[in-house]
Amino acid sequence: MSKDNLRDGRVKNWFYLENDLLDREDLTIYEKTVYIVIARYVNGENKAFPSYETIAKK
Repeated sequence: MSKDNLRDGRVKNWFYLENDLLDREDLTIYEKTVYIVIARYVNGENKAFPSYETIAKK
């Protein structure tokens, strides 16, 4: 990925996920999943603060 920034591209009940994330071979499926969960919580200021408990549950 060219940037390590999260972005909020959500409209209603979905969000954008960069194809590059799925193509990265240096990340495990678990690391990719954590990224995806965090991306679900990005706010309008490109920040996300889900708790460890929330990440683990999702």
